[in-house]
Amino acid sequence: QKGPLTAQVGSFDTMAPEVIQGNYTSQADMWSIGVITNMLLANNKKPVTAANHKYNFNGKEWRNRSQKAKNFVSALLEKDPESRLTAEQAQKHPWLKSVLNKKTTSPHKCNGDIDSSDEETTRLVLSNMRAYAVDSPIKKAALLIIAHQSFPTQIQVELRKAFDEYDSEHSGIITYPQFKDALKKSNTDFNDEELQDFFSQLDVYRDGGITYTEFLAATLECHGYLEEERIAEAFHHIDRDKTGYITQENLCHLFGKGYTVDQVQRIMQEEMDDGSTVSDQDGTISYQKFLAIFRAKK
Repeated sequence: QKGPLTAQVGSFDTMAPEVIQGNYTSQADMWSIGVITNMLLANNKKPVTAANHKYNFNGKEWRNRSQKAKNFVSALLEKDPESRLTAEQAQKHPWLKSVLNKKTTSPHKCNGDIDSSDEETTRLVLSNMRAYAVDSPIKKAALLIIAHQSFPTQIQVELRKAFDEYDSEHSGIITYPQFKDALKKSNTDFNDEELQDFFSQLDVYRDGGITYTEFLAATLECHGYLEEERIAEAFHHIDRDKTGYITQENLCHLFGKGYTVDQVQRIMQEEMDDGSTVSDQDGTISYQKFLAIFRAKK
């Protein structure tokens, strides 16, 4: 289309100021790239929006970032489209060129601005998958919700690459043979029965494969505790009738046809009988109990 565009399309989180005003060109896409780049480099869970154009490079997450990386972000998050980098200028930017050069020679780095240990990531991923395998069904379901709602971050870039190591055929689904082969390469000590059970515990959807969302849910805690805000969002999602408690009916709706009412009742009872200092009455789960499920040490 020739001339300015007027329709407000796309995600509000990455929408350029001029898109909101209803008069924009392809330069609006460069703002969106700036938002996403900022999120990836700063590991932010929330983006810089046109309505809240506040960002800086003072946080600890920026300490190991180069000045070129900061300049790249700033040049894209210019409110004035005329002052913003064009696509051609962005491609030629010194920071982006250095990122692409490093990815060519070392494809398993998190990004071109900071190094990461592949072996350490592999170890963390396996350790977290093992912990996830023995998590309660309620926590697994909540982690799936958080994974679905996650913004792209540097950590997820690492986890996506780890997923690709398992998904050798790049189909988007890890099959049992692929899973078995990947763990053999990691020199794990599973026998065939234990390996099959491990795989089944990660296959939350029970469809014979592990999707990226399931993989992400199992590995989200690789870099420590999840922020409580994320946990609270999952709680409110499950508490669909907004009572302030998770009920058996809420869990039946959450788990769907994969679980019978009896199975859901047993899950609820197990949470009530787990010996936690935080307990609820009337067969419901409060937010404090839900948080205790997340924070429980294995």
